[in-house]
Amino acid sequence: MLTMEEMVKAKVLEEQGYSIRQIARKLGKSRNTVRKALRQEGAVEYKRAEVSSKLEPYKGYIQAKIEQESMYTASRLFREIKGLGYAGSSRLVRLYVEEIRVKREKSATIRFETLPGQQGQVDFDFYKRVKFSDYEEERKVSRFSMVLGYCRMVYYGYYFRHDLESFLYGHISAF
Repeated sequence: MLTMEEMVKAKVLEEQGYSIRQIARKLGKSRNTVRKALRQEGAVEYKRAEVSSKLEPYKGYIQAKIEQESMYTASRLFREIKGLGYAGSSRLVRLYVEEIRVKREKSATIRFETLPGQQGQVDFDFYKRVKFSDYEEERKVSRFSMVLGYCRMVYYGYYFRHDLESFLYGHISAF
């Protein structure tokens, strides 16, 4: 089968007087393929045959179960429909369940909006161990982070101590 570009090249070469054998050599295709393409009036679009999935009869059942209880796992649904006569693979079920869940998750996203100065979220946790050149051993470093709700601006502060004084100093430094 020739692409649209190859088909146009073949017609141009034919109009220039090239033989089918020469056109086939230039395009790297068989003579029969070139001959068939030159006989056609217009471009032929490839249409894939409609093939139904083995999972098709069970899709309604799977959707109903997931809507009924969102914690259904794909492996659990696979076991249930296998008992109903499903002969396909578990991978097909996993892919379909994932597709359904992605559609549901996208529709539930709502952005949280606040007015300026109204809200900020704070976290103060152990960040990681760091080895400094002044000390022979590694020291724990704590990270204070604050995200303002209005503009999503982030502040990070790093401290050697994980105590109330460092926590309060992180608040002061953020402003």
